[in-house]
Amino acid sequence: MQAWDGSIIWLGISKLEVEQEYEKHKAPDPKQYYVKGGAVNRTSSYPEVILIPSKSKEQVFTAADQRLTPTYKCDLCGISFNMENELSNHVKAMHS
Repeated sequence: MQAWDGSIIWLGISKLEVEQEYEKHKAPDPKQYYVKGGAVNRTSSYPEVILIPSKSKEQVFTAADQRLTPTYKCDLCGISFNMENELSNHVKAMHS
């Protein structure tokens, strides 16, 4: 970013480079990003998930269940992080 006057941002790269590198053709994930005009209470937007335990076998949790922990992906370069603050630090250092 070269300059900002409060309403306009001047970038030090060409319009073509912005379009090729940063333009997205899908709506942002409302679970990951705040969308102006979107639902404020995000939990009310999704139905509650009800898990019905199996009666036929005992539940066994394996190492694969650890993959269910949330990951935080940088949409600008595609790198994934395990913690939200790691993603924030990455964005500040690499994309500011």
